[in-house]
Amino acid sequence: MTSADGPGRDAPVSVEEEALLGRSARLLASEDPEGFIDVSARVRSTVRATTRRSRPVHAVFPEDTGTVVPEEDTLVVREWVVVGELREAVGALEGVTPTQITVTLDGDVCTGAALHVTATFGAVLAEAATRVRRTVLDTLEDLLGPAAFDASTAPVDVTIDDVLP
Repeated sequence: MTSADGPGRDAPVSVEEEALLGRSARLLASEDPEGFIDVSARVRSTVRATTRRSRPVHAVFPEDTGTVVPEEDTLVVREWVVVGELREAVGALEGVTPTQITVTLDGDVCTGAALHVTATFGAVLAEAATRVRRTVLDTLEDLLGPAAFDASTAPVDVTIDDVLP
């Protein structure tokens, strides 16, 4: 139903990924054997998070391209791409910084999102949350297409976790 802030979760590691992890671990072990165990765990965690696959999210082809698309063709956008677009759009807003983004999926259909942000000291928090919510809805509708994402009914939960100077 939801995703982490980034590509997929808990996908099995492929043979190629395991080989890459093994080579990385051997290189690190040869550099500093005393700190190897701590570094090895961090490297494995980072590499696995980077290489995990992401769930497909249903989208529609833009109609204004003039290209005829066969009805049997489908368009999907990977979940991590959706999260990345939301991070960029919200990050461009003045006075807020996204810290965690989760898209809500029902199967392969995006039904909403939840965001955690920090706000700048002095910002009117209700206005900041409203700007974030509107930006998320506009971005999802633009990215996925109005036929694939109904911005009029989709919930966007915004949590302001901190206020920074």
